[in-house]
Amino acid sequence: MNKRKVIVAKHAGFCFGVKRAVEIAEKALESGKKTYCVGHLIHNNQVIDMLKEKGLIMVKSISDIPLGKVMIIRSHGMSLDEIKKVEKKKVEILDATCPFVKKAQIVAKDFCQKGYDVVICGD
Repeated sequence: MNKRKVIVAKHAGFCFGVKRAVEIAEKALESGKKTYCVGHLIHNNQVIDMLKEKGLIMVKSISDIPLGKVMIIRSHGMSLDEIKKVEKKKVEILDATCPFVKKAQIVAKDFCQKGYDVVICGD
């Protein structure tokens, strides 16, 4: 039987996009303003629970955000249609979209404008 050795990394953490999103959320929460996020800010339940304890309000829909409050765009981004709905609500928008996700959105939009059908797969 082969013996396997488990090696634990000396350092562990988040990718820079997730780290950035968490920092944006923490800064917003420190301001004392009621801060909302549609869906999970990141894919990490322990961090989400910690942010909820600090006051982040998780909602399922843009319509659940009261007028004039603060909303963080999750690290996965939002569609342009969703962002337009948020802008109509007159809320302060903090964009925590991962820069890699933002770049993919820009590329997809460019291909759509050139007449291509774009399909994005993922969660």
